[in-house]
Amino acid sequence: LARLRTPRPRSAEDFTVVQHLSTFDWSAHYAERGYQAVDRITRAALSAVAPYRYDEVWRAPPECERQREMEGEIVAQGVRSGLNVPLHGPD
Repeated sequence: LARLRTPRPRSAEDFTVVQHLSTFDWSAHYAERGYQAVDRITRAALSAVAPYRYDEVWRAPPECERQREMEGEIVAQGVRSGLNVPLHGPD
């Protein structure tokens, strides 16, 4: 799963999912389901200053049913681990 930072992100909704290495069109599904509002991996990037692994974020139980649903779908697509590298601009 790759992510691209939009200019001056202010919230998780400002991030865009770019690519998922699968035959399933995860990007379209993610946007259609509005998962950016509950995505803990993306939310963590807003404040992280160093790379972090998905399991560091997923260690805590999901906060709501939509997070559980989204994370279950990610795992069903074969993504059981990952690394996120937050990139922040000068602002």
